[in-house]
Amino acid sequence: MGHRVSAALCHKRGMSAIRLPGATSIFNAELHAILLALDVVQRSKEKHFLLLSDSYSSLIALGVRVCFTSSHEAVGELSCKHSANRFQ
Repeated sequence: MGHRVSAALCHKRGMSAIRLPGATSIFNAELHAILLALDVVQRSKEKHFLLLSDSYSSLIALGVRVCFTSSHEAVGELSCKHSANRFQ
């Protein structure tokens, strides 16, 4: 049975999605979702955006500073400091 793969995102005006080839990896599908989001941003007349992704591997591959929250204050603080130092 073939696999069906898509990339999608939700935004202020609705939802955007594209069908991807069945052999597409999850990593590539997540990158395509980020590309979709950037396309929405580029076409928008808005000036401020917040893009959220739970794809740590995609964000790291793109060189984005990644911090995560934790119920333990020191864990979250160390995460942000480590990320800031890594990408300077």
